[in-house]
Amino acid sequence: MPVCTFVVIAYNVERYIGRCLQSLKAQTVQDFEVVVVNDASTDGTVKAIQQEIDGDERFRFINKASNAGAHLARRTGAAASQGKYVIFVDGDDSITRNCLELLQPVLENSDYDILRFGRDVMPASSTESDVAFAYENEEMFNQGDAVLSGHEILESIYSERTHRNTWSIIDCAFNGDFVRDVFAEMTDYPLGRMQDSYEMFVLCSKARTMRMLPDVRGLRYYLGAGISGRSRETLNKFDYLQESARKDYEHVNAFARLCDEAAISECATWLGREYLRIIGNEWVTRLSPDDQATAIEHLLLSWRAKEVSDIMSDPLMARGRWLLEQDMIPAKNDEFYRWGAVFEQSVVPKLSEEQSSSYDAYYQLKHDVEQHVANIVRRREEEARKRQLEAIKREQERGFIHRALNKVAPDGSLCRDMIRVVRAHSRRGK
Repeated sequence: MPVCTFVVIAYNVERYIGRCLQSLKAQTVQDFEVVVVNDASTDGTVKAIQQEIDGDERFRFINKASNAGAHLARRTGAAASQGKYVIFVDGDDSITRNCLELLQPVLENSDYDILRFGRDVMPASSTESDVAFAYENEEMFNQGDAVLSGHEILESIYSERTHRNTWSIIDCAFNGDFVRDVFAEMTDYPLGRMQDSYEMFVLCSKARTMRMLPDVRGLRYYLGAGISGRSRETLNKFDYLQESARKDYEHVNAFARLCDEAAISECATWLGREYLRIIGNEWVTRLSPDDQATAIEHLLLSWRAKEVSDIMSDPLMARGRWLLEQDMIPAKNDEFYRWGAVFEQSVVPKLSEEQSSSYDAYYQLKHDVEQHVANIVRRREEEARKRQLEAIKREQERGFIHRALNKVAPDGSLCRDMIRVVRAHSRRGK
């Protein structure tokens, strides 16, 4: 039995899969096997895989006939694994060459169900913003050294806390027997994006112990190579995300009902709110203004009106509160007005009277923003009138002085000429 099985899942990663497999072949410890699962790629991924693994007996290749998503690809790979521990790898990432060497002493002398290691996050470009974004991700993923047990494993990821761990599955080494048994119990339904939120939920619910080793940077995570990042995305991709979250939520809730434990149910409820927060963030940051209104109509087909209200509430209310802090008159197409119109037209009519708090808070904020803007307009108008009156007063004073001068020293008089000479000398002196 090898110390570790790397389960590599690949779908249309022709550009990256060679780098991924080369990083495994370059491991400084060679006691491992690799199971590569191709999820029916339509590009040159299969050819690239075969070029890298041809003749290497440590590699086994599973070529799926139809695409079923990352979850079922991992499930297939887990079932085929034989290692004492299993590490899942996405085909567009890579593993540091000494990953297994650093983990081996812990893997061989412990029986942790989950051993979480650290990652280096590679920025999408060398721009200052992308480098900063990568650094923020490293901080989020690489949490403190700790040993967790029982329900605190699940709660460390699926509950509200300052330093919450992530549900990422690709920076963990799992006990082989444990992960094979748990994946066999998971749904055989194809999941979409964020499928690892469901997978880690089930794994953490069943795990006895979890060790955190963030200083062992075993994963090289390429931000933006797959679906991660901050770039604009199409409405179709957004729909895929929100529909995937809906499926994930249903499967997490089904699992929590089977467990019938209060701690697991509370974590499932928290995850439901987190899905809505993530969808809201994607809606704000990754859709064009033209697509945002259409996306809300699509959300109402997948989610209840109260849930769509929750998706919109955070960004809408945050924008309104921000406007209250500014000394400015917002543009007519400001996000607060644009999002508010969508909320009023599409979401509010579908909310019940019992859910009125969702729109009562918005309408109060809308009123406060209108009053705030009206006060700014009124103050600016008063300041403009004051400036105008001061200008008139100054003009009147200049006219009075000019009339008085003409009376005392008419134009052409010796007195007037002397005044001009004094003024000329005064200007040259300056």
